[in-house]
Amino acid sequence: MKRALCLAAPVALLTVTLAAPSGAPRILYPRDRTVQSGPVTIIVAGSVAARSLSATLDGRPLRLRRLLFDPDWVTPGAIESLGQQVAERETTALWVARVTVPGRHVVTIGSARVGFAVGVRPPKGWHAGLAHPPMPSRKSALGCDDCHRMPAGRLGPAQSPDACGPCHPETAVQLAHKHVAQPLARCGMCHDPHGASYPRLLVAPKEELCIRCHAGGHSKG
Repeated sequence: MKRALCLAAPVALLTVTLAAPSGAPRILYPRDRTVQSGPVTIIVAGSVAARSLSATLDGRPLRLRRLLFDPDWVTPGAIESLGQQVAERETTALWVARVTVPGRHVVTIGSARVGFAVGVRPPKGWHAGLAHPPMPSRKSALGCDDCHRMPAGRLGPAQSPDACGPCHPETAVQLAHKHVAQPLARCGMCHDPHGASYPRLLVAPKEELCIRCHAGGHSKG
């Protein structure tokens, strides 16, 4: 019988989205009916008052690690794609687990249910999901602390472009985008490293993203 290996994320996680106003747990990642080539990180938002969540993976108990936001992390401006999803961090706890075994899986938490797959061809009606690969780290098995600040063991911001710069230097960014670097400094405006359905971790088609700054459309001249 196939068994799914679930590893709780040690000290960091990959998302900043708030739970529903009612405080009911909400599965943020992975997206429903997506397939990723590598390990999948399950990320849940819930009320900070909850000390544990009842979760299952493929009908078996799933252990989630609870994380709190650093109180000094202020929600970024609305232009940030991730920042738009963040509200009252002080009332939100984040819960994380990792699935490494290939195959189709179902995670259930309360009334929330998400199907996803690891390392298989997308079934009919499903689509490929993308996520930034974890960085090597001696502090965290997922490597999230290489991008996120972790003061006092709490999740702090991954401030762009500083968090991205060590692997994506400014000159390379300008060449890849064919654009000067300064307007590209807020990487989360166009990219979601935690889960995306468009190439290069884009949050929407490239043409749609360009007109957010170029209201008249992007000129190739």
